[in-house]
Amino acid sequence: MIGCAAVEAASSVGASQPGVFRQTDLDAGGWLTGFASHSGGRLYARTDVGGVYRSDDRGGSWRFVSGNMTSSAGLFVKGLTVAESSADVIYQAVGTSYVASDAARGVWRSLDGGGTWTQVLSNVNFSGNDDLRWQGECLAITPGSGDQEIFAISRKNGLWRSTTGGAAGTWSKQGGTLFD
Repeated sequence: MIGCAAVEAASSVGASQPGVFRQTDLDAGGWLTGFASHSGGRLYARTDVGGVYRSDDRGGSWRFVSGNMTSSAGLFVKGLTVAESSADVIYQAVGTSYVASDAARGVWRSLDGGGTWTQVLSNVNFSGNDDLRWQGECLAITPGSGDQEIFAISRKNGLWRSTTGGAAGTWSKQGGTLFD
C-alpha cells in the first residue's frame, strides 16, 4: 500500500499557506505580457494588443488606462515601467513591425497614473505584437537616479537614453548602430 500525505509549500514570509489563484478578466484582446509595480502597491499590466491596465488594490480589480492612445500601434505595448518616486509616473513603449509608419510608435509618459499620455520619444519602433514580445522588458529606470535616467531598447532602432526623466526631445541613441 502506498501512503499519501497533503503537502503545503513553505512560505518565506511566515507559516505555510495554500496557494489560491483566481481568474481576472480584462477587456483587452490578445495576451497579458507583463507587469510593472510600485512599492506602494499599485500594479500596472501591459497587453500585446490591448493597452495598459491599472490596479489600485493589489490586483483585486483593474481598469483600462490607455484611453487617449488612438491608434492600433499605441495599444501594442512592449514595455512598461513605473517611477520609484510616484506610482502616478509611468512609461510605456509601443509599436509593432507591421504598422511601422504609425505615428504612435515610441515611448509615452503619464504623470497621472495613466489618465493621459504624452509621447516623449517618437518614430522608434517596439515589438508589442510581434513574436519578440516574449523576450522581456524593454524599458528601465535606473535605480537611485531620482527617476531621471531611463533606457529604452527598441526593435531595430537601437538603445535610447534620457537623463531628464524622459522629457520629450531629451533622448539620445546609445552605441551607434551596435544595438540596432
